Amino acid sequence: MAEAGRRVAAARVLAERQALGEHWVTVMVDYAAGELARLRGEPQLARAEIEHGLNVARQGGLRLDTVYGLLALTQIAPEQSGPAAAGADELSERELAILRLLASQLSLREIDNELYISLNTIKTHIRSIYAKLRVASREQALARAREFGLLSRSTLAQR
Repeated sequence: MAEAGRRVAAARVLAERQALGEHWVTVMVDYAAGELARLRGEPQLARAEIEHGLNVARQGGLRLDTVYGLLALTQIAPEQSGPAAAGADELSERELAILRLLASQLSLREIDNELYISLNTIKTHIRSIYAKLRVASREQALARAREFGLLSRSTLAQR
């Protein structure tokens, strides 16, 4: 599993260098990252990774990759029912920090410099945030965060 994790990380670095972060060639990398997260017992992150790959596959018209992604989603533990399913799953401290920075005018590159973590790590956290908030964009995430009171008034004033 460690070797697979290294290969996924290396593929993401290569894709980033070639400006292919949202390109169809990265779909299987997202699926592999999702499978690794599933095996580590991180279903929300697994779902976020696979759903990201699935969105790219659908946009690219990749039928087989779309089917593969849908099948991969069935391997993840079903989502919770009850209050968490109606709202946000609990965000980690790092995800909350990133969410607060998403409310600013900072780009993802500026956020990674602010937090001293890689751009790929930021993107992985953002996918997880989107999955937990059940949204597909920065604007939707910020709107949902406001609904749940996850952003303070001073953070919202910066936007």
